[in-house]
Amino acid sequence: MRKLLLYSLGLLFFTSCSDEAELRPTEVKNWFEIVAKENIDVVDQKIYDIWKGYEIGVFYNDTLGREDRGRRDSVGNIVYHYEVLDLSYNMTTSSYTNRVTWTPVDVSTGTGKARLLPLLDFLDASLLPFVKSAEVHIPAIMITETFYVSNSAKKVYRGFNFLGISLADFANNAESKKLYRAEFVNQTCAKKIENLVDPFYEVAEVALAAYSSSPWGSSYYGNSSAMFPFYSEVLTNIEYIENYQQDMDSLRILKAELDIRVGNGELTEDDPEYVRCINEIAVREAAKTNETTWRNEYARCRPEAYGILVLNSYWMPSKEADLDSYMAAVFTYSLEEFKGLYTGFPFVIERFRLLKNILEEAGFDVDAVRESM
Repeated sequence: MRKLLLYSLGLLFFTSCSDEAELRPTEVKNWFEIVAKENIDVVDQKIYDIWKGYEIGVFYNDTLGREDRGRRDSVGNIVYHYEVLDLSYNMTTSSYTNRVTWTPVDVSTGTGKARLLPLLDFLDASLLPFVKSAEVHIPAIMITETFYVSNSAKKVYRGFNFLGISLADFANNAESKKLYRAEFVNQTCAKKIENLVDPFYEVAEVALAAYSSSPWGSSYYGNSSAMFPFYSEVLTNIEYIENYQQDMDSLRILKAELDIRVGNGELTEDDPEYVRCINEIAVREAAKTNETTWRNEYARCRPEAYGILVLNSYWMPSKEADLDSYMAAVFTYSLEEFKGLYTGFPFVIERFRLLKNILEEAGFDVDAVRESM
């Protein structure tokens, strides 16, 4: 019986192997591949040339194509699979925190489509050579008319497996190209160093530890639970101090005019216009009197004191937004230039230096890229 069982199992094994040997691999279509076509216009020819040079697909339509995968509806019609670039798809964050909206490029006319050419030339001549030399992998690029992430306009946005770039934010001049190149480099570099930047974030986290154990995205000021609840009041009084002379000159002229009207019986000192003028003078005089106190509070509360370059309105930036702000700085300023801008803010300078070192260890020639801009 035991021999019969072993024989049966052996027969099953060899039968299975024999059946498997008949299987044929299913070819996986590369949807990002740009295929040569006859009689194409200059824009599509440029896109094909980019594919041949870099093996990066460039698209101005989110629908890449369709494929018959054997599905049929109830009456036998083909139910096609459509391959679409989903600009909102993200495996790590919710669609609520990264809401992506965009408008397509109008390519219905030759003139409309021709608007793509300067951006394509810029990609070919400046942006993609950087990608190639830095060994950054970009499977595809999607050109849109406009691009917003959580209501914030973006020139370049790193999606799940491709870049989205905005045509509306590109102008064919040196200054626009510099800004566009900086954001492009930021977005392409960030993915390559994402596993190296913990020390960069830790500098700010340690600096803010007394105020929040998890600072990213937290309320910085504006309510009682914020890290610095009264920072808005500090900012207001610093503004009064900075504009004191100009504001007071105007307010004194206004008060003199109102005093005349009060003397003529046109107004009383209880009139809202008169009271408002008196109050505006009083708050500025109080701010000036307490200038040292307000400046000390400003130095204590301002985000640069904790290594943060840019707040998101009343809020701390996300980790991604914080990294973006420093990436822009690293590819805009030399270390010496940056130290000159942020004298007195050691955490800011330390984070700049850290990120520059991280990028260089990852293979980016930061100085060469910055100088090329």
